[in-house]
This record gives sequence, structure tokens and C-alpha cells, in this order.
Amino acid sequence: MMVSKRYGSERLEELGSGDAPCAPFPKAEDREAWGSIPSEKRESWLRIADRYADYAWPVPTMPDYRVYPASGGPPPLSLAYFERRSVLGILVIAECMEGEGEYLDQLMNGIFAICEEKTWAFPGPCSQWKAFEKQEWIPDETEFGVGLATVETARLLLWTRYLLGSRFDAISPRINERIVRETKDRMTTPYLEHDDYCWQGFTPAERINHSKPWFNGRVQAGFLLIAEDPKVRSAGIGKVMSSLDAFIATYPADG
Repeated sequence: MMVSKRYGSERLEELGSGDAPCAPFPKAEDREAWGSIPSEKRESWLRIADRYADYAWPVPTMPDYRVYPASGGPPPLSLAYFERRSVLGILVIAECMEGEGEYLDQLMNGIFAICEEKTWAFPGPCSQWKAFEKQEWIPDETEFGVGLATVETARLLLWTRYLLGSRFDAISPRINERIVRETKDRMTTPYLEHDDYCWQGFTPAERINHSKPWFNGRVQAGFLLIAEDPKVRSAGIGKVMSSLDAFIATYPADG
């Protein structure tokens, strides 16, 4: 059975109009939950996080983008791009475990470093977009194509906000506001505006691969976590269901 039929209009209306927030995991203020982590695991994680107390967040440079197509092995762009995100994720969990604000300054540095990036998309996959100039590798701040790197970055920032949002608001509401604005601009809004991303399954004769549910899962979390307008939330989740239907339809009856 297709997803949209199993979870159709009634479920969409429920998701769109529900007042209860999406809360699948304990937030940082739930000290009982985070305090239940075994001490040896907690101490091991905090030792890793402490390595980044004075971390200098690497900056992707324009030459890094320019040489990316010809690079063999991990290019500088990959190292700067993924290292930033790995360190942010480590610090998020460390702050949830420790709970005393030890890592908040570096968390703010990481959040704003990532939010200031011209694009969250890697140049290689960009060549699949119809509107993208295939010979151009320098990012443009208006090219908010929704691809794997974009949805994974949005996921990281959204769950960072979910877990530590109250801590950030105590410092400045602009931290959470920036996360919401960037993830809307770079992921949820273009997802609703486009039907031509190759992984969505809406383009006739476009090859669909196994990454479709992965991408859609990140996008759906975005609509559940930050879409305040019930109509936008319902439209986003409905489109995710339709995209998953297109994926399921490619499989024969026996799977």
C-alpha cells in the first residue's frame, strides 16, 4: 500500500493542526534522562569533546570549490566541510551530557560558521539540477538546491536546536532564529517549490535510487520541527508522502 493512502488526508490534517510539539528525544533540560547515561560512556565522550575547547573552525575557500572536480582523494573542501559538522555534533551531545554550559561558546561558533556558508550543497551533485550551470563550480548564495549534503546539514542544525534550544534562548533568541531561517531557506522552502530534483521522483523517466527515503526523512523532520503554519506543515509532509510513493512504485510486487 502506498504511503499517501495509508496515512492520507486525515493523518495529514492531524499533523498539520496538532498543538503538541514533535518531541521524540529527551532535551538537554531533562537531566534525569541525560544523567542516566553510564558514567564511563559520559566521561569518554566528554574527553573527546574537550579536544575541541579551542577549536579553530576550518573555512571552505573558493579555491577549494574550484579544484573539487579534479581532486583525487579527500579534497580540502571535504575536510573543512565535514569536520565542521562532526565537531558540532560531538559538542552538542557533550553539552547535553554535561549540562553546565561548558560547550555553549564553541557550539555558537559552529552554528554560525555553518549558517554563514554560501551553500550547503557540494558542487558535484549540483550538476544534476536543471537550473545549475554545469561548468560553474563556485557556489552562489541563491542556489539552495536540496541534496544530500544540504539535508544532512539541516538535520544537524535542527536537532541541535531541538536539544539545546532553551539554552540558546537564554543567551539570545537570534541563535534559534538563525537556525530556523537558514533551514527554511535552504531546505523546506525549496523542497516545496521544486519538483525537479532527481531524487524526488516527480520527473518522468528520471532514475530513482535508494537515497530517496533518506532525503525525505530529513525533510519531513524539518517540517515537523520548524513549520509553524499548519498548511505548510501539511503540504510538506504530503509532498514527502508523494515522493515516497514514487519510490515504492518502482519496486515489483514481490519487493
